[in-house]
Amino acid sequence: MFRLSDPLVATGDYGVSSDVVSAYGAKLLGLPGTGENILGEDVFSFPGGNAAILRHIVKAMLPQAISGTRSFADVLYAPIDFSALDRPQHTRIRLGATAVAVRHEGKPETANSVEVTYVIGDQLARVRSKTAIVAAGGWIARRIVRDLPPSYVAAYGQFHHGPILVANVAVRNWKAFAKLGISAAHWFDGFGFFVNVRQPMKINGIPVPLDPSKPAMLTFYVAFPQSGVPIHVQTSAARARLFGTTYAEFELQIRKQLQQMLGDSGFDARRDIAGIVINRWGHAYIAPQPGFYFGTPDYPAPLEVIRERHGRIAFGHSELSGRQSWGRAAQESRRAIKQVLEVLV
Repeated sequence: MFRLSDPLVATGDYGVSSDVVSAYGAKLLGLPGTGENILGEDVFSFPGGNAAILRHIVKAMLPQAISGTRSFADVLYAPIDFSALDRPQHTRIRLGATAVAVRHEGKPETANSVEVTYVIGDQLARVRSKTAIVAAGGWIARRIVRDLPPSYVAAYGQFHHGPILVANVAVRNWKAFAKLGISAAHWFDGFGFFVNVRQPMKINGIPVPLDPSKPAMLTFYVAFPQSGVPIHVQTSAARARLFGTTYAEFELQIRKQLQQMLGDSGFDARRDIAGIVINRWGHAYIAPQPGFYFGTPDYPAPLEVIRERHGRIAFGHSELSGRQSWGRAAQESRRAIKQVLEVLV
């Protein structure tokens, strides 16, 4: 059973094996047997992933940063004027800047401002604000917010993150899939567990032919779950494996996997693979253990602790919902905005 469910749980949203994840997390994922099966819903993805959503947000805030109109196609494909992002203006996106410290100026309960320190180039810079929202993941927030009280530190100690790898393989054709009568494949042994031909997205109603003789993109989602291993050990070991494997080694495994599955149907990795893009998600998914959502008799739910405003600092990130996605990130951000506005009223 775990051989079937582990890859789904790990790549679906949590990065770890089924036996260490809260049953409520499985329900949020819509796994069979949880009373809400959403796996059959239509799924689509933008070219560039969630970057398309971010581009629309940027276009709304800084219209000059992306040329063209606010049409879907223009926002998706028009070039970005990076200099327009980082001008002194009502909304400014600092380029090449990394926040390293966020703290209240004084005691959090009585402070009137928050100081943010960031590195830009080889210099430290500071900015002062009446409030601040830390929208980074917990693996960053717990380190850069320098005046966290013990309850927040303890809560963040219960945040675990499981990494995955995504590989997009550009092929000159997918005739081997068509010969087998499939557009996706699932397996139990080897590199990854699933690959599919990505359906091209229709833009402005223009149909894109799904033709086996034409180039296409294959996508692998690869996780590193280990059933029977404690969650904190499992996540650390998975990150070590992810970063300890070279891109060349991953590429070789991908080529071997495709050749083994499709070789008898005419696929030739040397001839048919045009390129491979590998994304190592070292930041990883939130891995919600039992107690993460609703707490235990001894500890409150860690996500509820971090959702509370800390003085003039609020936290907004999708992991605080216990399942990461752009929609949940928007929900958590809205909550965080309301919390800092309470201070300003």
